[in-house]
Amino acid sequence: MYPIYRMTWISHKALTFSILFVTTNNLWFSLVATVGAILPDFLEGTGFLSLNPYTQYRWKQNHRKITHWIFPYLFLLLIAWIMFKGNPFTFKPDFQFALNNRLIFWILFSVCVGAIFHILQDAISGKVPLLNPKRKDFGVRLIPTKSTIEYIFTIAIILIIFMMRY
Repeated sequence: MYPIYRMTWISHKALTFSILFVTTNNLWFSLVATVGAILPDFLEGTGFLSLNPYTQYRWKQNHRKITHWIFPYLFLLLIAWIMFKGNPFTFKPDFQFALNNRLIFWILFSVCVGAIFHILQDAISGKVPLLNPKRKDFGVRLIPTKSTIEYIFTIAIILIIFMMRY
């Protein structure tokens, strides 16, 4: 058994996709942002899966630190938005396109939005860095991770979001 001190990836993906799809009505944007919704944890590696207690301990010590610092994602999001030269929320790529700068900036923007959603979601299930990337000093632990409460919360929010839309 290994400890996991984060909201589960399924919750991150489901909440991010639902919120973004309902608010933007853009399937492609929502899907790409959903990939970004696991980026902060993915960048930390898979130490939490290790059977070695020392590896788990080292992973836990660094979890939710620099990869969960919101400012680099905000900076990249701003650059991507400026370089995209349009409204990335309404952009819908077709599959006849060639990989070009505009598409790359749209993908970067979308992934950063997903990563920011991840960090905000983690801030309601624990602490994340705010001003100092080495200190977890922002957030509350309202929702225990990997618990029935987390899954009920996730499903309830998704249902509320979709009911408000329709």
